[in-house]
Amino acid sequence: MVLSTSGILAEEMVVSSRGELMEACARARPGSTIAIAPGKYAGGVHLPSIKGTSTAPVTIMGQRAEDRPVFEGGRFGWHLSECEHVVIKQLKIRGASGNGINIDDGGTRESPAHHITLEDLDVLEIGPKGNRDGIKLSGLDDFVVRNCRVAGWGGSAIDMVGCHRGVVEQCQFEGREGFSQANALQMKGGSSDLLVRQNVFRDVGQRSINIGGSTGRDYFRPPEVDYEATRIEVAGNQFFGSVAPLAWATAVGGQVHHNTIIRPEKWVLRILQENGVERFLPSQGGRFEHNVVVCDGRVLVPVNIGEGTAPETFAFANNFWLMNGGRPPRLPSTEIDGEHAVYDAEMDLEAVLAEQAKRGRGASAYRRQDFVFRCDFESPSWFREWGLTEARDLVDAVSADNERQFEPLSGKALRIKVRRGGHYGASLEFAFRKRTGAEPEEIHFRYYLRLANDWKPERGGKLPGVAGTYGRAGWGGRPVDGTDGWSARGLFRGLKDGRTPIGYYCYHADMKGKYGSEWQWEEENRGLLENNRWYCIEQFAKMNTPGKNDGVLRGWVDGQLAFERTDVRMRDVEDLKIKTVWLNVYYGGSWTAAEDYHLYIDEVVIARDYIGPR
Repeated sequence: MVLSTSGILAEEMVVSSRGELMEACARARPGSTIAIAPGKYAGGVHLPSIKGTSTAPVTIMGQRAEDRPVFEGGRFGWHLSECEHVVIKQLKIRGASGNGINIDDGGTRESPAHHITLEDLDVLEIGPKGNRDGIKLSGLDDFVVRNCRVAGWGGSAIDMVGCHRGVVEQCQFEGREGFSQANALQMKGGSSDLLVRQNVFRDVGQRSINIGGSTGRDYFRPPEVDYEATRIEVAGNQFFGSVAPLAWATAVGGQVHHNTIIRPEKWVLRILQENGVERFLPSQGGRFEHNVVVCDGRVLVPVNIGEGTAPETFAFANNFWLMNGGRPPRLPSTEIDGEHAVYDAEMDLEAVLAEQAKRGRGASAYRRQDFVFRCDFESPSWFREWGLTEARDLVDAVSADNERQFEPLSGKALRIKVRRGGHYGASLEFAFRKRTGAEPEEIHFRYYLRLANDWKPERGGKLPGVAGTYGRAGWGGRPVDGTDGWSARGLFRGLKDGRTPIGYYCYHADMKGKYGSEWQWEEENRGLLENNRWYCIEQFAKMNTPGKNDGVLRGWVDGQLAFERTDVRMRDVEDLKIKTVWLNVYYGGSWTAAEDYHLYIDEVVIARDYIGPR
């Protein structure tokens, strides 16, 4: 073993035997890099309790990417247990009789493994039969699987049980003769907040992606949820073959968009209830949008519906269906803006896909953005996406409201009511630490807003925005001092010439008096909103350097900059960050609404980069 020290904590170790690898991993400290020399090594590598940090992960990698080390055979290839902040890359694992790579929490559900990155790995010929997975993830949070290749397996190429806040991207999944290959990706056992993007699936068996599944009670993380999977996004992927490229199985919500599906064997997607325990909700609320589907004569029924599900709650929009027959596909709910054409085996398929990409459909039209959260209120259980168990009073998702001249943006929108004599309309929060594991320093937040025909405020109030109140200060007449909290909610004022002025209502360290500062969006009058019209509202907040006046707030209306301030002092201490996006609608101060007022919100997106209109 060759050891070179590049810092007090960080070590760089080159190993050339299995024993040296195990010794180096036992010695690893935050910042350590362990480089494995080319060659063949025995499988069965067990690595417990390797712990890096967010700024200094432990990296275990092949020494040379062009000649990566090969780990062959064994009951398992690699097993990491109770590890944190670890990067594994540039390895080949082949021929394990059990799982190729197994990462778990050691059975301690209250303390998951977390921040693991698997990158540029080859996982080959695992199993070959039964529940033997290429990559098995159990009780893992905040992870990335990127640019990996999995070819030939028994159960799942990647099986996720009780996993949260993960990304699987730019991977290749290939079925092989002689391997049972139940599915390529499976997300179950209470899994949530997972993104599957820009992968390729080729002949991967029964199901390419299984959103949900059937998990024993003892394996759920968290233990008492009423779904197998929720808040799953599948985008920008290419599917070739498989019996059914997609399945929802005892799953709540989930969005499948901008994918290309080529010649599935029997169905395009399935809606199933595979876990029959009473506590579970029926599969519901999935969305299938902006996809291109190419089916030959083998697909007679594109959507397979199982008993005990809620297929009518699934939404279909703007898909292109190339089917064997002149009729549009039979779907469980009416599709919005869908198109279909007749499949011909002699047609120029590449030209068809290119034309659909121009129309914003299929994998080639996917515009990659680092979305943190999306909600369009189409699911009947939309409130679960905001961490609630039931809808609150004064808010409901509607697709029609003729009394108030409502016209939908797309499907349903959230209708919010402020009662006569009242203040409250809505108070929903996306809590970053709970949902993503960390609080950001900057964030973009976009939503669509429509003021109803009865929206006639005489005085002002609050609209959605961002905040870091921490339950201490920054709202409700609780002034801040730079150490205890801050907020930058939206603002509305009383009608001005029939239009509603909007802006920021900000509690900041330089505020004067008891209440926050009011900063109207005045650039070219873009912050003056009419009733009965949809507006795209986007906000950007960037925390200041503690103690300095360099925090940033920006606002856009319909993609046009309406406000900018670059001298805001939200904090004087490092631990104040962006705690929540606060979907708040409140009438007043001390005054109350003179009549019932309504507004509508739709297409909420939180992202790390500028979002813009849809």
